[in-house]
Amino acid sequence: MATGAELLRLLRSEADRVSAIADQLREAVETVGDPVTAEAEMEAVRAAAEQRATVAEARAAAAEQRAAEPTSGGPKPTQQQQRWQHG
Repeated sequence: MATGAELLRLLRSEADRVSAIADQLREAVETVGDPVTAEAEMEAVRAAAEQRATVAEARAAAAEQRAAEPTSGGPKPTQQQQRWQHG
C-alpha cells in the first residue's frame, strides 16, 4: 500500500501532467481561433516534414552508395591517415 508521501508525489506528478495537457490545449485553441496563426503553423509543419523527408532521402542514397562500393577488407583510411602514410 502506498504511503501518504508516495500518494502526494503521484498526485503532484499527475497534476503536472494535466497542467501540461491544459497548456497544450490552450495553445491549440488559440491557434485554431486565429486563422493566420493556424495557417502559419500548418506551413511550419509542412516545411518540417519536407526537411525530414529530404534528410531521409539523402541518408538512404548515401547508404545505397556505401552498399554498392566494393569492399577492400576494411574501412577506408581517413585523409589524415593517408597523409601520414604518404607523408
